Amino acid sequence: MTPRLAVVEFVPSPAGSQNLWVHALTDPQFGGVEKHVLVPAGGTTRLSDGARASAGITVHEFAGRAARAMQRVGRRLGIDRDPLSRALEAVDPDLVWFNLAGIGEIGWTDAAAAWCRAQGVPYWLIVQHVHEEYFFMSDAHEASAREVASGAARVLTVSKRNRESLATAFAQRMPNVEAALNGVPKAFLDAGAAIASRRPPRTDGTARFISPARFDPAYKGQHLLLEALAGPAWRARDWHVSFVGGGSHIELLRRLVGFYNVPAERVTIAAHTNDMPGAFAESDVIVMPSLSEGSPFALAEGMACGRPAVGTPVGGIDELIRDGETGWLAHSTEPADIAVALERCWSDRALWPKFGRAAREVAATAYDLDASHALLLKQLLSDARGR
Repeated sequence: MTPRLAVVEFVPSPAGSQNLWVHALTDPQFGGVEKHVLVPAGGTTRLSDGARASAGITVHEFAGRAARAMQRVGRRLGIDRDPLSRALEAVDPDLVWFNLAGIGEIGWTDAAAAWCRAQGVPYWLIVQHVHEEYFFMSDAHEASAREVASGAARVLTVSKRNRESLATAFAQRMPNVEAALNGVPKAFLDAGAAIASRRPPRTDGTARFISPARFDPAYKGQHLLLEALAGPAWRARDWHVSFVGGGSHIELLRRLVGFYNVPAERVTIAAHTNDMPGAFAESDVIVMPSLSEGSPFALAEGMACGRPAVGTPVGGIDELIRDGETGWLAHSTEPADIAVALERCWSDRALWPKFGRAAREVAATAYDLDASHALLLKQLLSDARGR
C-alpha cells in the first residue's frame, strides 16, 4: 500500500527551517507517498497553495481552541490527551517527521513521540539547528530529550558541527544520528547558472555586499558586519551593503546602522523577497557574520549564483566557504576576526570572479537538493511501518 507520511511543523509562520520537507514533499519523486502536514492552529508554512494542491498534500491543524479545551477537560477527569497525538492518531501515519527548527523544540514532541512508540509508528527528528554551546536546562530535560532522540528511527542534522554539538549536549554519540542536506533545488541552480555566466561579480566600481538572512542579530550577527564596516578604512572605499531577509528586528537593524555610525546611504534594509536570484544578481559578495547556524540555505543559494562569500566558522558555513577558494572564512565570531576576513576579501577583489566560479561549483555539485531526494525517499520507504 501507499506509505502515509506525516510531517509535524512547530513554527507557525514561513521559515527557512521548512525548506527541506517542503522541497521533498513537492518533488515528483515523492508522488507515490500519501503526504500530510500538521501545523499549529492558524499557522502557515512556506508551502504555497499551488504546490500543496499539485503535490497532493493534506494540511491539518493541531492545538486549536477546541483541542486545548478538550485537553483541559480531560486533565480534570484524569485523562491527559495531547492535541498533537490526537491529530496524529486521526492521520494514522506510517512514518512521522518531526521538523525541529532548533533542538530546543524537542521538548514539544515528548507526548507525540511516546504515542508513536506506543503505536509502533516510526518517527524521525529533522533538526535544523543545534547551537554550538547548547545544553538542556536540567538533567531531567536532557533525559527526556534523550529518550525522544534515542527512540527515533533517524535523527537528521544539516551540518557536521551541529552533529558534534548534539553529541555534546547528550554526552553521547547516538548511532541513529545522520546527515541531511539543506541544498538548492534544480530550478534555482539553473537560474543561478545563468546569473553566474552573464553577471559575474564585478572587480571595479561600487562593491556590492549582500547579507541574506532574517534580521535576528542574536543568531545572524548583522551588528558584527556593521561594526566591521564602521572601521576607518571602509570610509574611504566605494561599497554598499544590502540586508535582505525581514524578520522581527527591522527597526533595531535600522538603529544599529546609526549606532555604529555607518553612512545610511551605503545601507539598504529590505524585506524577504521571493526573487533571491535577482537579489544575488545585483550583488558581488555574500557576507554571513552568523553567531550560530544550522546550514544556511541562503548562502548555498548565493553561491549557486556564482557569488563568493565571507563568513564565520559556525554551523555549516565552513562546509560551504572554503577559505581562499570559495571565499574568506573568519577565524572566529569575534568582531576583529570578521573585520580581518572582510579586509582579505577587499584585497582579493581581482579574484572575486574566480572565487565565484568555485563557489558555484561547490553549490551545484554538493548541494543539489533534488539529487538527495532519491536517498531520502529510499530511507522513508525502508523505515515506514508496513500496513
